[in-house]
Amino acid sequence: MKIRTSTTIIHLASIFAFSSGAQNTQDPYSYFCDTTSSTAITKVVVASEDATLFEGQDNIAAGRQQTVVGNTPNGLRRALLRFDLSSIVMPADARVTCAEIYLYASVSKTTKVSMHTITTPWSTTSTNKLQGVNGGLASDGDATWIYSDYPTKRWEREGGDFKNLPWTGVTGALGVGYSKNGRHWFGGSESTKNQVQQWLDGSVPNYGVALLGPETDGTTDDYNIYDGVESAPSYVPKLVITYSSQSQPPPQTPNNDSGRSGPTPEAWGGSSSSSGSSSSSGYNGGNREYGSGNSLRSSNSNAGDDSNMTTIMALVMCSLLGVAALIGGFSEGLLVR
Repeated sequence: MKIRTSTTIIHLASIFAFSSGAQNTQDPYSYFCDTTSSTAITKVVVASEDATLFEGQDNIAAGRQQTVVGNTPNGLRRALLRFDLSSIVMPADARVTCAEIYLYASVSKTTKVSMHTITTPWSTTSTNKLQGVNGGLASDGDATWIYSDYPTKRWEREGGDFKNLPWTGVTGALGVGYSKNGRHWFGGSESTKNQVQQWLDGSVPNYGVALLGPETDGTTDDYNIYDGVESAPSYVPKLVITYSSQSQPPPQTPNNDSGRSGPTPEAWGGSSSSSGSSSSSGYNGGNREYGSGNSLRSSNSNAGDDSNMTTIMALVMCSLLGVAALIGGFSEGLLVR
């Protein structure tokens, strides 16, 4: 069910969430990049596609709903992730000032996960979803451990083609930059910023990133399962970009209902329309908007959207306040009489 509310109700929902002790973070998806500054210009890309590679398996694939990374009881797993940068509009003179990737791990057993820039195009049909830590039979056009495009195009090296040097975090760490309650942030460093700038400029093809977990420590229970684009909005992968532009000055007034500066609806991956429609742009899942309703939800993923519940509770509170006001007015009338 999708609930649309007025600006007033959104304000009341925020007040109610705060007073009830719930988290009231306006931008919970950015850790390293300052998206709440009054001078920030922010885009957050949510349109993406992903796939899991299963060690040694030439015809096993998974590219729907979740990916798994690291050493599992059934073997080594790697993940591929690519954001659709055509789903956002940025000025030609945009200069990236910060970039980071947010992932939600429904199973989080390690922070030793590194990101590497992929150097070969790949594809996925999104036919199979994970069954535990396993996949299903590959369809034509899936990425597997052997094939970048099953069954016709092979990787140059098995397990995917990517740069050996991983993305570094702001502290120089090679793994997850920050982790909290299953939420993982990567990047925020100079190398991350430069990589995203090259993708936007078109000077380097955007084939996305490969995620590698622990692969040499000999354990078989050292892995993460990350939610994909089909999950609820708060769980989908996000590429957060802040930038400067001579042709697009930063907002001079707060640009969201909370009274704080931050990402507008357009910043979350599309236009400010709330239609919730999905149009294909060459990626599985199409061009989605953050928070636009069921376009980001799978049929069985409605538990993660807390905003609707908060709105419902706010509506109930408004109704109770209205009733209380009527009763108070009626009682006051009796006293006057």
